[in-house]
Amino acid sequence: MIEYNILCIDDALDTRIFELSDPVEQSEYQNVEIYVYKKMINDVIELSFYVFMPKDRNNIKKFINDIIELYTFNRSDSVEKLPFFDIIFVDNVLGDNERGYRDLIPRLYEITPFVPIVLYTAEIDKVHNEIWQAKEPFWQYVSHFRKSRDKNKPSVVMQDDQIIKVIENNYKESPVDIDHLKKADEFSDSYDDTEEKYLATRVYFKQEEEEIRNFLEKTKKSNGGELNILELGCGTGRLSGMLAEYGEVTAIDFSSGMLNKAKNKLKGRNINLKRMPAEYIGDFLGRDKKFDVIIAAFGFLSYVNTYRTLEGISKVLKDKGFLFISVYNYDSIAFDLIKKGSDLTLAAVPIRELGLLRVANKIDFRAYCFKIDELESLLSSYGFQKECLMTFPVCSVSAKANQFDEKNLWHLDLQISKALRNRGHYILGWFRKVNRQAQ
Repeated sequence: MIEYNILCIDDALDTRIFELSDPVEQSEYQNVEIYVYKKMINDVIELSFYVFMPKDRNNIKKFINDIIELYTFNRSDSVEKLPFFDIIFVDNVLGDNERGYRDLIPRLYEITPFVPIVLYTAEIDKVHNEIWQAKEPFWQYVSHFRKSRDKNKPSVVMQDDQIIKVIENNYKESPVDIDHLKKADEFSDSYDDTEEKYLATRVYFKQEEEEIRNFLEKTKKSNGGELNILELGCGTGRLSGMLAEYGEVTAIDFSSGMLNKAKNKLKGRNINLKRMPAEYIGDFLGRDKKFDVIIAAFGFLSYVNTYRTLEGISKVLKDKGFLFISVYNYDSIAFDLIKKGSDLTLAAVPIRELGLLRVANKIDFRAYCFKIDELESLLSSYGFQKECLMTFPVCSVSAKANQFDEKNLWHLDLQISKALRNRGHYILGWFRKVNRQAQ
């Protein structure tokens, strides 16, 4: 069965405009009432409508802020965990006096710019003129549907087959892998336990943190003050707290589940957590102040749209700023060991022939493995020059926890990784943004 999830935001939804029956679930989050309706289409597709309405219709501003909070962090402590939404409908009468939809839609678009947004209204000409005058680029991605003025005979905003067609077309045309993003959100509950369970992954984490910390120490001193740092794919906040020791941190992740865990883990820390796909940072970040340092750790650039993400990085990073990257190594010794039938102590292992990353032996994500020369050439084409680069780990990928002390294994692997330069499981290191003409 195929499942699609639809978010509807209205101040008082008339269920007839989506041909809905009775809700199957009801909950609330601060000033947001949540109703869930379900429909089966030809016994093959299930449409789940999540309707958000204000408890207090006189406080639309709080309603909108609570929606963004809920949509960003998916606060599972107060409501059932929300799904990934495949399409969003917004009624323009929302906050008619406060022009609430004009505030809400841009904020929703920034969080999930690849999800179709539909504005339905009885005053489509007036709204269209307002939007046209605003000249904001995101409005070109917002569809408009005319809603009937007759409250006794409301017209259906969009037929079920139309909704399905819009969603499926978007899956085909999106610049990001939406299936990957949905899996990441589903994986958030078990993420920390899964990663920490594997010896080689813990050893890698130690080396990655050392590489980042040592470089930031030197960079902060030479900078003469705190750094403005952007962390891509922050997950549950494993590195975010450490990064905050060196300056102001903006940490982004697409997964609301991951961000919710990060928010709880980083309470009291001055870290700006944002839900945003990395592929769109060039559209939304760095307008007022560019970043001194960007961190893309733990294989991150292997499983996003690498080219679109690097394009964004080059826009929001200062000239002579630094980029830390980590990707999966095509020449990793792990692939030889897999062919020999060895058990690996890694949480995530790429299946390079299929372009997939298998996590915890059961969850497959799209991923790409790089060769070192290929990676350097790619970064150079975006105006980045190598500062330092290594591969790691080598021997840890098959070491057993009962055979090695973790700290000793880390020291041993460092020596072996230096001797076998190209054989570590990850390629990681620092690049500097330079003037392309100076390369």
